This record gives sequence, structure tokens and C-alpha cells, in this order.
Amino acid sequence: MTYSPDGALLATASKDRTARLWRAATGEPIGEQLAGHALFVRWVAFSPDGKILATASDDGTVRLWNVATGTPRGEPLRGHTDWVQCVAFSPDGRELASASGHPGDERVIRRWNVATGQPVGEALRGHTAMLTWVAYSPDGRYLASASHDGTVRIWDPNTGAALRTI
Repeated sequence: MTYSPDGALLATASKDRTARLWRAATGEPIGEQLAGHALFVRWVAFSPDGKILATASDDGTVRLWNVATGTPRGEPLRGHTDWVQCVAFSPDGRELASASGHPGDERVIRRWNVATGQPVGEALRGHTAMLTWVAYSPDGRYLASASHDGTVRIWDPNTGAALRTI
């Protein structure tokens, strides 16, 4: 679950393969459920301007939604071969990072151009267990990832270089 940047909306992810938007002040649902994923929706994230919602699913895809209309923005973002655990927008909203990993398979971060839906650079690799979190620094200079391997990795989102492991 997450709040929109202005705090007016809540977005929720569900095991029923949908996401939902709610009015934060009243708890009233807004429109229909956001349906289209084939498996659990694990994560939701608003773009910095609150106009786009990203959903991450066990079906290996990320979907972008128009918050005002509740409709999909283009085709699903495909590139992961396993569960997509979480997503995060860059501070300028131009890029989206998605992290994957079922306990036994893919453990990568993929970056996407939000406007085109196309991948940005190569997948970021280095964790040895399932990824659980990704976040951009407020200035967009760094991308951090956390994993069940007990580490946090700091990446340069412009080059994809691993800068350090904590």
C-alpha cells in the first residue's frame, strides 16, 4: 500500500491479481479494480507527480496505469523471468526500477523508460538472494537495493555501476 504524493489517494496491491485506488480521507474506492496481472500484485508505487501508478506482479511484469482514468498506459513491461517484488520511480518520474526474485531464480534490477516502456541499460546483478526493495535517492544520483542476502547495494542509475555494498 502507498499514498499518492499529495496524500489524497491510497493504492493497494492484492493477491486477487488486482490493485485498487481509494480516497484516503473516506476509504471510498475509486473506479474499478486495476485488473490485468495473471498472478499476485506485490507492490504499488505512484509517480512523483501522482499521475501514474506502477504495479509489480508475480507474473513477471510491471504495469503502468493512468491514475485519473484507471486505464493501462501501454503494454506490460516485460523482461523479468520471475516475480517482480517491488518498483520505484526516479525523483523526476522518467525512470522506473523494478526488482525481482523468487527464492530460487532471477535476482536482478531492471530499469525502464516510463515514457516509452523500454528497458534502460542492462539488468543490475550482484545480489545472491531475492531482492526485497529498491529506492532512488531524493536527488536521483543513486539507486539502492535490499536483498535477503543481508546486503544493501548502491548503484549509479546512469551507468548501472555497482558503487558499494553495505
